[in-house]
Amino acid sequence: MKSIKAAVFFMALAMPVLGANAQEIGMVMGASGDAKIVRNGKATPADLGNAIAFGDSFSIGAKSKLTLVTFIDCNEWTLDGPGEFKVNASQAIESAKGKASSKKMPVCYEPDSISAESTASMGAFVLRGGAKDPVAELRAEFDQGKASTSTLMTLVMHDLQNGRKENARPYFQALQKQAPDSEFVRRVAGIFAK
Repeated sequence: MKSIKAAVFFMALAMPVLGANAQEIGMVMGASGDAKIVRNGKATPADLGNAIAFGDSFSIGAKSKLTLVTFIDCNEWTLDGPGEFKVNASQAIESAKGKASSKKMPVCYEPDSISAESTASMGAFVLRGGAKDPVAELRAEFDQGKASTSTLMTLVMHDLQNGRKENARPYFQALQKQAPDSEFVRRVAGIFAK
């Protein structure tokens, strides 16, 4: 596998977006409690699959959490509330108050859109250099019971892209448990219902 290369993905993922002209640099991979994305002064509740862009800020309430992945470096950011956070020009998360931590993922999924009705579309997996088999690293996290929503979503989309719906099923079931109210999870459920 070539480092930092995008592979074309075959299915359309209709992700909710917050602004038509904003340059998307990542996405929400998990949200719990009172977590909001603020773009152009408008606050919107965060949900799995929401796009994030340069200049976005995040308002996280007490005992709330937001998980984001930035595509350029496959960085998974965890923002713990209460806090106020912002995406800076280098795609790092700055904190005015609150706790932000990050870890590098060996591979991350950069979607276009998702639809249970379509099997032809675009999206990409972004690979970070260094790992011989980055997907195997994510599978090991799952096997050890340590899979984040970012890991689960990446595994689901990787297996679906490669025509392995039954391999993706346990990852999707775990994702459903972690994000049962997510619009993204509801949309992907249509693929498994077929």
